[in-house]
Amino acid sequence: MSTRKPKSRSTIMRVTVNNVKARKPRPLPDVPELRDDEVEANAEALFRKDVVHVEEKTHQLEMVDIGIPFSPDMGKIFYDEANAQLIVANANTITTIPFDAGTGNQQIDMLQYINPKFGSILSIKRSPRIRPPGQHRPPDPHIGIQLNDVQVEFTNLRTKDAFTKSVGKNKKLIRGFFWTKFHDIVIITTITVELYQYSISQGMKLVKETRHGLINWFLFDPRLQFLIVNTGNEGRTLQLYQFSASGTYQRYPKFVSEWNSPLLARNVHILILYKKVFIAMVKPDSQAIMLYDFPDGFSGGLSKHMSDFHVHRTSDIRIQVVENLVVVHDLGAKASMIYDIKERRSFPCTCPMPLLYPKAAMAPLYTQGWNYLSPSYILDMNFGKVYQIQLVRVGLASGFIEKKYLISFLLRIRGTTRIILSIMRRLIRDKMSLSYLADVFDGVNKVLVDWMKESRYQKVEKEKERESEGDVALRFDGSPDVRGPTTAPVTGPISLLKGEVDNQKKQEDDGIREVLSTDGRVVIQQSTMYTNVLFVNEEAEEEAGGPHHDYRYLVSVLVEYIRSLNFHRISPEFFLYELVINCLVRCKKYYQLHQLIQYHVVEDSVQVACQLLSLENVYPPAYQLAMDMFKRLSAHDQIVEVLLSHGYVLPALRVARKQNIRTIPIMRFLEVSYDMQDKHVFFTVFRFLQIKNKIPLDRAQAREPYQKFYDLFSKEFPDVERE
Repeated sequence: MSTRKPKSRSTIMRVTVNNVKARKPRPLPDVPELRDDEVEANAEALFRKDVVHVEEKTHQLEMVDIGIPFSPDMGKIFYDEANAQLIVANANTITTIPFDAGTGNQQIDMLQYINPKFGSILSIKRSPRIRPPGQHRPPDPHIGIQLNDVQVEFTNLRTKDAFTKSVGKNKKLIRGFFWTKFHDIVIITTITVELYQYSISQGMKLVKETRHGLINWFLFDPRLQFLIVNTGNEGRTLQLYQFSASGTYQRYPKFVSEWNSPLLARNVHILILYKKVFIAMVKPDSQAIMLYDFPDGFSGGLSKHMSDFHVHRTSDIRIQVVENLVVVHDLGAKASMIYDIKERRSFPCTCPMPLLYPKAAMAPLYTQGWNYLSPSYILDMNFGKVYQIQLVRVGLASGFIEKKYLISFLLRIRGTTRIILSIMRRLIRDKMSLSYLADVFDGVNKVLVDWMKESRYQKVEKEKERESEGDVALRFDGSPDVRGPTTAPVTGPISLLKGEVDNQKKQEDDGIREVLSTDGRVVIQQSTMYTNVLFVNEEAEEEAGGPHHDYRYLVSVLVEYIRSLNFHRISPEFFLYELVINCLVRCKKYYQLHQLIQYHVVEDSVQVACQLLSLENVYPPAYQLAMDMFKRLSAHDQIVEVLLSHGYVLPALRVARKQNIRTIPIMRFLEVSYDMQDKHVFFTVFRFLQIKNKIPLDRAQAREPYQKFYDLFSKEFPDVERE
């Protein structure tokens, strides 16, 4: 790969097939340069045709039944977010149903429970299912039941032992409780946040307590161990907590809302978008969703995000997250909108559309019996179904509003490789302007170079681990085994490390392999781009048999893609240059080909040089271009082979002697000089080889294959032979 210093985008040469030296591409006669508004208008019309091969009004979100076996008649339903499960309670039993129970991965737990006041149960939660690190056997599962406002009953599901935790007289009421770890329980009252540790020997032990004047409600996210408490008589203050693995918690600065009305629990959400934490708050008039993040970490408190989401609705809304996209359900309009913080725009990315309901279970949408669970579940209490909201990627691409930024948007959505390739094929086929394609290529290659850096770093880290583990290892017999590095260290510029990324995924359709970066972005490699976009369009031009300017446009596209690769310090693969040469040869633009090679737009490689040699019959200067390229590559053995194939045996012999080439057999030089039917050339080669001890001076010492050359030499030059 090339190690030269990258140039800025403004100084990188943009090359067209008409003028290689031009800094700015000259528009082709049938592909005029467009203004930004014209580019967007053309893109809008283009994508509306059949890029994704769907109708214009296609759903972008679908509801998938996850197969949870429950019925509304079973009892009172509770959602345990920490364990992603439903808890069904009735007068006799309490049943926990994990969300993956429909796939048979989890067992349904049932606890025989007799509760004379069944209707008084306020909340039920189960202890975490994940085994603590370092423990061979997971701790006994517990279930907590809040019977009323002053006590919580905890039951061991294995031993059926139960104990009750009540608050004192000065604690007033219990707002709720939750588990942070297996033995750490948090109880929220109207004035305190209390952290307890439970053990069989000591029971419930208070670890830490924080007092407030008044606690109105709380919101806990088990993924982050993050707690938000709404305090104060006005209900405008939020107190933030985070629980640590050491069994304690930390309190962060308060946040006071700028609105005069109190904050409601249903209007505050904890969102995880692109591995960052945001707090979303719905304005009281439901006209906008305000996003707050933590620019300096949790210790710095909340700071208003630079972009808000404008909803412009007056009815109730619900917020969920699907694959880093914010989904806003408008219950009054019975439609859902999709927002993306990466777009840095306040309006939806797609047109508002209703959810796609499963065909096998048609029912009214957005009913009052729907409970919107975090992060992307819908609990339908009327029909006893649990749905997960998923993206319809084809519909998402079709309904995207800002078509100019569609590719950059799809690159952030996994599973869109085939759609991205289809769109780029259509862009080239419909001859979109080069400036538009330049932005597309830059977005694709930006992801590619980031992935290559990650791959290189991962490979280096793996080699370090192997070296550290292999310095002194033990064989099976107990003797020390000193091992060295298994592979050579990575040096030089960024290179494409094939097979080193663990999160590569394959798409079954069309055999296209999808590669994802560590942050979930879609990676379009050069080979994928060549096979599914560039080469496909070149074949289409060949089958159509169109005029030459079609190939000229494809060459301009190829050069623009190569420019983008060089801008991101990615060495273009040789097959891209081969495709450029093929297109120029098809439209007989040999002079432009000469310029591209002379100005090193087409980088040197052995494959390109061999391809130039094949063009010698139609363009004789291609021979010298190829020889110069071999010289720059120091491919001296290739130079000797080419010279011999053209009958230039003496120049080939001089190159072989000067470069000390030993890979070409001596017999090859003798055969070429013999086939030339020139006795002077044969004499020169034969005597040179004898003098340099490449062949013996005495004929008797020569091997059988060389005997015919000695006979010919004796016949043509008897005097020299006698000497």
